[in-house]
Amino acid sequence: MKGRGRGRIAGALAAGLLLTLLVAVGGYLLGHSSGVDVDAARVAGVEEGRDLARSAADRRGYQEGRRVGESRGRRATYRKAYKSAYRGKARELMRQESRRAAAAQEAGAGDSSEGSPSSSRETEELPNGRPGYALPEEQRTLGCVGTDAETGECVGD
Repeated sequence: MKGRGRGRIAGALAAGLLLTLLVAVGGYLLGHSSGVDVDAARVAGVEEGRDLARSAADRRGYQEGRRVGESRGRRATYRKAYKSAYRGKARELMRQESRRAAAAQEAGAGDSSEGSPSSSRETEELPNGRPGYALPEEQRTLGCVGTDAETGECVGD
């Protein structure tokens, strides 16, 4: 009987060792295969976090850049446009003044009996449709083909 009891103990011990070995191998395989999933999940989480952070930063950066860009751009273009308009108006006023002076000089140099500039003839055919004095062909330009009889301003084509 003694041998038979030892055989049972050895069999039970061998079965226990085999069961322990199977559980260990199963645990290793289960842990090993789920580790790949953990790494893949970690990589996916990092990528998603970067994407979310980038989109939030882009929105904030776009809003801040737009705010700053609008104020700086408005300041720069307003200043430039204001100066340009001022210079344009000053040039136009100087042109008008020189036209008036030229018309006054022509009126003063003309024959006092007629009241028209010398070498000019009064006509109704000025481009503005009002009576005036047509300049001689050699004195005409695109901007001035004659002078208005009432105002003395140049009348152009």
